[in-house]
Amino acid sequence: MFKKLYPLSKKDLLIDMGSGDGVVLKVGAEMGAQTLGIELHPVLSFLSRIRLRKIRPLPKVVCQNYLNYKFPENTTVVYTFSDSRDVEKIFQKVQQEATRLGKELYFISNAFDIPGVKYEKLYHSFYLYKVNHLK
Repeated sequence: MFKKLYPLSKKDLLIDMGSGDGVVLKVGAEMGAQTLGIELHPVLSFLSRIRLRKIRPLPKVVCQNYLNYKFPENTTVVYTFSDSRDVEKIFQKVQQEATRLGKELYFISNAFDIPGVKYEKLYHSFYLYKVNHLK
């Protein structure tokens, strides 16, 4: 999916909001990107750290609520596979962080589009949005 929608490279920091078992982090790291997973569930956070321990560059997994997490300055793209009720909140968080960081970010939502927001690309069930910072 990343190859078609947003080709990751060494210049990217991919954040997976709700990173679960870490499969997206693994794919991103294998493409050369730095990867950061934010997962609220402690068991999933622990299991994904074990699963990813041999991957380079080593993905980082943080166990906390993603809505309270401040994105690192070098963030370029944010991914989520969430449900329809949360995807708007996540998009608002990405917008807030783009404004705080003073730069555009890319947002990929798996399975759900953002009502009232035009996507840049659609590949199967993956929606890519360019999120500009508000002035």
